[in-house]
Amino acid sequence: MQSIYLITGYCRSDYLVFELSVIPLLGLNRDNSLVLYPNTAFHVVIYLDEGDYVEGMIPHFERLGLQYLNYDEMMKLSVEDGLAIAGDGHPTGTAHKLVAEWIVTDLGLAATTDN
Repeated sequence: MQSIYLITGYCRSDYLVFELSVIPLLGLNRDNSLVLYPNTAFHVVIYLDEGDYVEGMIPHFERLGLQYLNYDEMMKLSVEDGLAIAGDGHPTGTAHKLVAEWIVTDLGLAATTDN
């Protein structure tokens, strides 16, 4: 079983808040998840970074022993490509589906069929 916590770039404008509150909360969430579900793995997923703030977060994740999947800058949100919602720039379902496929592949969660 896998526990996944998504970070989608929502704190890029206030990194100090992110560093002082969100990162420690991720550590607590991981700890609580492992107490409730001891046979799970907890991963933080990073994607949709269109700036340079992720580089500053990774040392904190490593300090706390948080496992992370870094999809930083693997896609650019574009209305034309169907990855961003027109007018607000948030990711579409298509963008989320693409990231979900990366997660499934990277964590080896793809269903297998035995013929």
